[in-house]
Amino acid sequence: MVGFDTITIGKNKNFCRNGFNRSNKKMPLYIAHEEGVTVWDIWPAIRAATELLKSANAKGMQILNIGTLNNYKPETNSLELQKYASVEWYIANAIYTPEMTDKEIPEEGGQQILAGSETKKLRAEQLLEDLTKEPWRDPKQGRENHYDFLIVNSELYMPRGNGNRTIKVDAAVEPGICAVMSVTQFDYIRSDDKRTRHEHIIIGTAYHLGKLYGLESCNKACAMNKQMESTDANSVRNYRSFLIHKNVLGKNLLCDDCRYKLNDYFNPTLFSKIRNIFG
Repeated sequence: MVGFDTITIGKNKNFCRNGFNRSNKKMPLYIAHEEGVTVWDIWPAIRAATELLKSANAKGMQILNIGTLNNYKPETNSLELQKYASVEWYIANAIYTPEMTDKEIPEEGGQQILAGSETKKLRAEQLLEDLTKEPWRDPKQGRENHYDFLIVNSELYMPRGNGNRTIKVDAAVEPGICAVMSVTQFDYIRSDDKRTRHEHIIIGTAYHLGKLYGLESCNKACAMNKQMESTDANSVRNYRSFLIHKNVLGKNLLCDDCRYKLNDYFNPTLFSKIRNIFG
C-alpha cells in the first residue's frame, strides 16, 4: 500500500527501504481512518505520532497517512487481498448487527443501540484480529511489515471478564502490531473549539501509540500517566486538560523515563538486547 502523505523521522544512514531495521522495530506506521473522520481529527493524530517518534529518536521511521483506501485496487484479483483492500471492509466486518445474539450485543441498551443511534457500534477485538491477520504485513509474500493505527468515528466495544460482559472503550491495542482509536471519545469538546479538540486528540493518540510501542503507564506528568486508563471518563478528560495546562505538547509529551524506554524500544542497547533474550 502506498501512503497519500509520508513523513520520515530524521535521517538514518543505516536505513533501508526494504529492511526498516526490523531488529530495532523501526517499521513504518500506517495511519488509516474510517470514512467521515475529518481532517481536524486526523492531523492531530499524525502530529502526535511525529512528536512521539522524534522524542524516541526513531530515525528513518516513516509515518504514512493511507486514508480510507477506498480507491485502492490490489495488483491481483486474489479474493484474500480484496477482502482487506479498504477501511470500509474492516468496518463492515466488525459492526454489530441485529442478527447477533444478546450475549454479543453491548450491555448499554442491548438491541436498542442498533436502532436508537446513528453512530455505528464496532467490535474492537474483531478490528484488531483483522488488522493482525491482514496479508499486507507478510514479507514472505513481498509485502511490508508495519504498525497499523486505525481512527474511527464509530463507537468501540470490547468483551470483559469471561466474555459475558461487553463495555465501551476509547481504543484497543495489540502491542507491537496495531491499534484502533475512536474519536467519539473527544465529543465532549464543542465542535467549534477546534484548538482544544486538537490538543486533546494529540494527548489521547500519544497514549494509545505508547501502548502500541510497549510502554506501560507511569505516575508522572506524562501522556502515559495511569490517569489515562481510568474508567471514569471525566477523570481522563480532566487529566488531558491538566497536561495541556502544563504545556506538555510537542517534545514534552513523555516524561524522561517513558522517553528513555521508547528510545530503547527503537534503538535497543546491547544490555537491553541481552535482557530481552534472557528475560
